[in-house]
Amino acid sequence: MKKIFLVEDEQDLRDNIETLLQLRGFKVTSAGDGLEALKKLETYLPDLIISDIMMPYLDGYELFKRVKQNNKTKFIPFLFLTAKSDLSSIRQGMSLGVDDYITKPFVSEELINAINIRLQKSEIINDQIDEIKKSISAYVPHELRTPLVAILGYSQILLSDIDSLDKEEIKQMAERINYGGKRLYNRIEKFIQLTDLEIINTYPDDGSQPCCDVNEEEVKSVIIENLITRDRLGNIDIELEPAQIRMQERIFKIIIKELLENAVKFSEPYTPVTVKGKLEKNYFVLEILDRGIGMEKQEIASIGAFKQFNRQTLQKEGNGLGLFFVTKSVENAGGIFNIDSVKNKFTSVKIHLPTLKS
Repeated sequence: MKKIFLVEDEQDLRDNIETLLQLRGFKVTSAGDGLEALKKLETYLPDLIISDIMMPYLDGYELFKRVKQNNKTKFIPFLFLTAKSDLSSIRQGMSLGVDDYITKPFVSEELINAINIRLQKSEIINDQIDEIKKSISAYVPHELRTPLVAILGYSQILLSDIDSLDKEEIKQMAERINYGGKRLYNRIEKFIQLTDLEIINTYPDDGSQPCCDVNEEEVKSVIIENLITRDRLGNIDIELEPAQIRMQERIFKIIIKELLENAVKFSEPYTPVTVKGKLEKNYFVLEILDRGIGMEKQEIASIGAFKQFNRQTLQKEGNGLGLFFVTKSVENAGGIFNIDSVKNKFTSVKIHLPTLKS
């Protein structure tokens, strides 16, 4: 039985909604204002929260912010229930990241449908998290062991035979140890990105809109800082219109890094990779195009965590986390993710990201 937490200061309405939800098979706990709700949430974890906005002591907006700041409650779906139907109130609620907005008076089926939709989405997300945890358990030993073998092997040779090695041999082994260390660091960073799901939340803890300046210099800095893409800098053409997007800067940089890594790894050396960005209405449209191995339609449709395509034949480094992270980040920012590809010809990844003024 799913647990619903109802926060509503009007006693009669609260009783009516409780009765409606109980008749539909939900277990309901209620509070009369935001402060009472916070107190109960210290020991009670519902599957979904429904809250009025205009309440004494602590309004719905502040309640939402505090719920999202608490590690125990921040992933609970949250619906606003209010008599205010003007556009400014709706925008304010949505800008905070509220899952849905139901205006009073409402039809009972409208509320029930909104609840069921949010609960279903929450279950899907929880299933994805469980799958990621299982996948991490399976992949971590292999992904960490491979670079460690090189680090330990070459360092052991240096320790035991350094007197018999010349400078060039020592340099080559040091380079392999350095490469293995960077590869290991990269793997750990990607696992952290997936396990710390807060990194792909669109809005900071204070509820304000994030802002990221997009320009050619920012993209170049990401390329130069990355071992994989830096070696292909001369083949990467960048043409971007300056823009401000509604996304944290670190998230945008990770998106650029992951997409360019894929473009470089799955295309031949010296072939061009194109990065284009332009403003279209309320979106910044970013496209990364490579002339590499391409993807089949079924491969595009099955993009997910830890799924790397053609791994048996290509043996490329990686674990498939990159594209999964990108798709989830774009989705959480209210953007659009699309891949167009022809096998053995090209792959075009295009994402639409909301601008700050949208």
